[in-house]
Amino acid sequence: MASTSSGSKPRKPRRIPVTKPNARPGFVERTSRPLYTSRKRRGPLLAPSEKSEGLLGCESVLESKFVAATRFDDRVERAYAQSRVMDVVSGLTAPDRKQLMERLASEGYAASEAKLWYIDFELILVSAFRPVYVEVKPESRAAEVEAELEARRAACERIGVGFLLVLDKHFPETLAHNLHILQRYVGTPVSEETKSRILQALSGGAHTIAELTRLADAGLEEVYGLVANGMLAMDLFADRLDRQARVRLSAGEPRKILPLA
Repeated sequence: MASTSSGSKPRKPRRIPVTKPNARPGFVERTSRPLYTSRKRRGPLLAPSEKSEGLLGCESVLESKFVAATRFDDRVERAYAQSRVMDVVSGLTAPDRKQLMERLASEGYAASEAKLWYIDFELILVSAFRPVYVEVKPESRAAEVEAELEARRAACERIGVGFLLVLDKHFPETLAHNLHILQRYVGTPVSEETKSRILQALSGGAHTIAELTRLADAGLEEVYGLVANGMLAMDLFADRLDRQARVRLSAGEPRKILPLA
């Protein structure tokens, strides 16, 4: 442990505050674990999400990208961060470690044999009867704990819930860029008159965003807002969201971003 000079205070770790009022939301560009939300206690960075009670906790850059993806994947109905702990051996779960230990004891399991998994996220999918437990890992770390991850997957199968392993490779540069931009335009107000002009301009086929703003006499933020809410469609994996991106009318198909089965 590094020593400190006499009379000097130990150096405090860097803390990252909750998003400030009027800040433009988006996932964290760069940080290191752990993240902090106050001067008094450790806690996750809080990221905006309509799929939760307004905010979802995330503890890494990769987790914040996952939270962004849940916002725009139409198959996700609800999302919860660190909602429960599982004993991988028995498959029992509880909201926290203390309650899980009590449940294990009440059902005759030895606490010393428990293998705890603090589930990163829990997803409820549209029209699905079972939740999905999510583990978010850098691909390099996943390779190191492959057996552990397989045990978690098997435990989920035994108790009838889904398992999703999310890796950094699931967010290539173009997709990550697009998610970051789209988060800024969630909820952008667009008048009915402007929507009508945009829909009319796209009735004959796709246009670049630059062409669309000219043809429909619409602002760039309004077009981005309609892409964010799914009224306009584009390939978020292949096309970089900028004025040259080609957009089209949505065919009503759900957007699929996460590697869900």
